[in-house]
Amino acid sequence: MCVLGIDPGLANTGWAVIRRRRYVASGVIKTRPKELRAVRLQKVSSALVAIAIAHDIEQAAMETLFGGKRRIHHTAEMLGAIRLSLWNAGYMVFDIAPAQAKAAVGHRSAAKKGKVAEGVARALNINVARMANHETDACAIALAYIGGKK
Repeated sequence: MCVLGIDPGLANTGWAVIRRRRYVASGVIKTRPKELRAVRLQKVSSALVAIAIAHDIEQAAMETLFGGKRRIHHTAEMLGAIRLSLWNAGYMVFDIAPAQAKAAVGHRSAAKKGKVAEGVARALNINVARMANHETDACAIALAYIGGKK
């Protein structure tokens, strides 16, 4: 199974491709605060569709809402834009709660970002030193989905 894990955000969206529980690729799609929100939503969703096609993914898993009121509003818009774009391209997108992603790499729901990165490093046997938190979170999200599909 090849899964695209997504850690959505308006400013930074992390993504990771995991195939058969092995790391393939990851990155962060960044947008500028001065851009119109619609432009930012389009940029991220288009990039994720291109990544999905390039890596021949089978499904996508995306972290559900988390954060303060303002952040939730913007993240909700991003979730919708991503879900619609991937759906239109033929991909299902499944929801993963933050606690599920943390549990997938061996940590409690209150685990800090660094602990998630350590868990991803162990689970995938990779060096995460140069990876952004959004990337390691996306890896954990993909692993949570794959683990739930056993």
